[in-house]
This record gives sequence, C-alpha cells and structure tokens, in this order.
Amino acid sequence: MQTKALFAASLILFSYSLSVAQDNNWQLILASGDTISNVSLQVLEGDTVAVILSDTVHPRRILVDSIFVLRKIKESKYWKGAAIGTLTGMSAGALIGFASYSEPEPEPEGWSIRVDFGRGGSAFFGGILGGLMGFVLGGIVGTSAGVDEIYDLSASSHNYKVYTILALLKEKNE
Repeated sequence: MQTKALFAASLILFSYSLSVAQDNNWQLILASGDTISNVSLQVLEGDTVAVILSDTVHPRRILVDSIFVLRKIKESKYWKGAAIGTLTGMSAGALIGFASYSEPEPEPEGWSIRVDFGRGGSAFFGGILGGLMGFVLGGIVGTSAGVDEIYDLSASSHNYKVYTILALLKEKNE
C-alpha cells in the first residue's frame, strides 16, 4: 500500500513539475535594462505582477510600470515539421515514382546493359527523393511556426500594461 501511495505522490509531483516547466517560457525586459528569463506569470496584484522563476518556488513581485517588454518564448517546431515533411514527401514521392514508371525500350542497334528495378524500385527511389525534399521543406515550415510573441510595453500607459498582463494571464488559465 505504501508503494502505491509513493507512486501516486511521485506522479502528482512529476505532472506538476511538467506543467510548471511548460509555463516557464516568458522573458521580461525591465526599464532598468535587466532581463529576467524562464519566468512563469502567476497573478496580477494591484500594481505588481507575481512571477516565479524556473529555479525557485517563491513568487517575486515586479512593478507593472517597470516592465518594458514581455516575450513569450515558443519552442521551435523544426523537428516536428521535418518529420511530417519527411513522411509526406516519402509518401508522395513513392506514389509519383510508382505511377510514372515505364518499362525501358530495347536499344535498336545492338545491346546495352540496363538496370531496371521495376515499379518497386521507382517507388523506392521516388520515396527517398521525396523524403529528403520533405525534410528540408518541413523543417523550414516548422521553424517559422515557432516565432516568439513579443509585447513591447515601453511606450504604453499603466492601464494598457495592466490590461495586457490580465489578458495574458486569462489566456494562460484557459
């Protein structure tokens, strides 16, 4: 019974740490020029926003008016895009190679040595070529999907900063 309780507690702590780690993707640039990275936005209390840094559990309070830039760091989707592109390219290339195959015609003047791999070989090489092209194109598309969100608040009023932070916190909790 103790083993099950220990396992359940470990699972809860592990899932909590994963959820906190996924939320530690903010970077704040302050009016002083300081940059605070790996931050999780927690709650807005009056004129301060409570944040938790990735290496602590205690909230740190930062004045709303001291925040110049909020940047949500997004993970790169390069490998996901490359994988999807590779599979799509391989499938399309194999189908095109299979459909476009035609048997070679014999040489009218004498004989020559030709290697014919048939429809399967044409599909195989088409799949390889399509997979390589899909890897490159999918990686490019995946990279462009992971663009950071930047909120420049340097010239914004206090009310606008509060409104923006409230909207971001609401989005986080949905």
